[in-house]
Amino acid sequence: MRSSERLEKTRLFEFLKIVDEELDRGIVLVAAGGTAMTLLDIKLSTHDIDFTGPGDDISLLKRVLSRIPHGYKVDCWSDGMVFSQFLPDDYLEKSIFTKRMNRIELWALPLNVT
Repeated sequence: MRSSERLEKTRLFEFLKIVDEELDRGIVLVAAGGTAMTLLDIKLSTHDIDFTGPGDDISLLKRVLSRIPHGYKVDCWSDGMVFSQFLPDDYLEKSIFTKRMNRIELWALPLNVT
């Protein structure tokens, strides 16, 4: 994907399916920003992919992403940090379930979580 291309929900799921196949255990991912809005059908697409989640899960995701030639801009933050903000401790409970894959449990951060 070129940096100017938009990533639609279908392509995001296709990418995550490839990631899912490379994981050796289950992880929880919480989409943030434009990624969350795309998953929640608030907008049609996003320029990049943004995730937060438990630290060990994000570490594993980063290792898998380094092995997969994908061309996407993927930003990952650990333990409820998104961009430069810490989310409330209950961000996982406030997130919206999106999809369960083989090893990825995918959630989306709602816009009103602060």
